[in-house]
Amino acid sequence: MALLAGVAVLGWYVPLLGIPLAAFAVVDVVPGEIAHRRGRRRYGAAA
Repeated sequence: MALLAGVAVLGWYVPLLGIPLAAFAVVDVVPGEIAHRRGRRRYGAAA
């Protein structure tokens, strides 16, 4: 019974971990896409 409760708790909370990941992806990708479309791309330190 305890194992079933543990599985139920994991099944409830594991999908919630995807919400911060999705938020990070939006915060990371959107400004990069805007800079890409405006032609202001930076791929690291200038040589």
